[in-house]
Amino acid sequence: MNLYNLHAAPEELSLYNQRLTNPVIVWGKIMKGRRAGYLADIQKEAKDGRYRDVLKKDAHIATMFARDILLGRFEEAEEEIATSAQWSYVYAAMVLNGRFKLGEDAIATHAGYSLSYALNVLHGRFLAGEEVMKTDDYVWRSYTRNFMRNGET
Repeated sequence: MNLYNLHAAPEELSLYNQRLTNPVIVWGKIMKGRRAGYLADIQKEAKDGRYRDVLKKDAHIATMFARDILLGRFEEAEEEIATSAQWSYVYAAMVLNGRFKLGEDAIATHAGYSLSYALNVLHGRFLAGEEVMKTDDYVWRSYTRNFMRNGET
């Protein structure tokens, strides 16, 4: 039940103006529509540009929108996504299915995501992340076991 629809002057209610400007609220609305069987309509609206200006403000939600609704790149949000090690890795692995150069600086700040990026996205060494991986013994052992031979560093 939408209480805003029952109120005589919904614009006077608390949070009324945030309902279409807050990425979390908009994402909730999209997911509710998806569960109700309106995925094709939501995807059409998304490809026509609806929701994008709001959803590009949040790296997590932008990544999920690209993965679940757009089924591909969300170029307008890539700068925001690139600010997060976690969501840069997820975007590369689950949306692009390949390298996300814009997010590599963020990924290189986190040992675990650097290792995952090397293993699951690059399928090879991730030089930018090697320094941070050296700070975690488990991560570094796993990385060297997978990508380095004869003690090379």
